[in-house]
Amino acid sequence: MNIDLKKLERKLWRAEPEKTLPDDKVNPYLLNVLLRRLQAGEDVTYGEVDFSQFAADDLRVLADYINRQNGMSARLSRLVEDMDRAEPYCCTARVFC
Repeated sequence: MNIDLKKLERKLWRAEPEKTLPDDKVNPYLLNVLLRRLQAGEDVTYGEVDFSQFAADDLRVLADYINRQNGMSARLSRLVEDMDRAEPYCCTARVFC
């Protein structure tokens, strides 16, 4: 299967950003306040956490979301590795810069 990488690149640049995984079931406080800070490498202290914003079950939903996010990241990494290992395709015409 031949892929026109320039065409793919143009389409990717024009594509609108979208969520890779649905996060509508994840508690917004855990997702937007705590998780985003932790993913950005920020420290979150025990005193900063507002425990009234979520229930214990919300933590299980967040953990599932993180596991699915990590799985998606791994699949995308494998896709990039596969594309990197793809054999070059010879052009039928010469192209000069």
